[in-house]
Amino acid sequence: MKKVILITTLLAGLGLSSVAQENGFHLGGRFGLGESTISSGGLPSMQPKLAMAGGLVANYQVTDNIGFNADFLLSSTGAKASGSTREPGVFGAETYYSYKERYSLINVEVPFTGQLSVWMGDFFVRGYAGPGLNFNLMSTQTREYDNADYNASHGFMNRQIDTKNVWGMMVYGAGIGARTREERTYFLDFRLNRAFSSFGMINGSSAFSHYYSITGGYVF
Repeated sequence: MKKVILITTLLAGLGLSSVAQENGFHLGGRFGLGESTISSGGLPSMQPKLAMAGGLVANYQVTDNIGFNADFLLSSTGAKASGSTREPGVFGAETYYSYKERYSLINVEVPFTGQLSVWMGDFFVRGYAGPGLNFNLMSTQTREYDNADYNASHGFMNRQIDTKNVWGMMVYGAGIGARTREERTYFLDFRLNRAFSSFGMINGSSAFSHYYSITGGYVF
């Protein structure tokens, strides 16, 4: 009972109104953190890397329940990997030098999604999905060998890698939110970005960038 009273008091303190989001155009922002991966036959030992994305959010509500979104986000994604380089020895014996590497992608994302919301008084639950485009700004690869001497001559940092300028993705999301008396709508979403076209080649194989994130933001 104490928990119920506490939650009720906190929500009342937010100044929530009793109306759903107004129809029409809304603008705001979002920021999210998560994990990114790269799926490619050229990266058999891939590991996730921190993903970040943030920027502008545009929303058009046709009705209280149906809307459309267009985002303009700057994102940082990629992946980590490990492997080894084989070097022939003087007498036929081979030496393997282990390394760790990191792939980093900086993109501008422009997804377009349709949204369905279910309102419960001042609060809502929503889901959205739609296609989008990634515009690549920078793509780099860093490789560091465990052997310091070998790394000095063969390791590298932030080497530019060839990627496409644009590739496609699908965006899926679900979350919750609330409307305040100040006519702002705050939201918290789980968001999944899945590329449906490759951004380039890694070790001779097509590479696809994906990530998930927990994002928060508002529109007004």
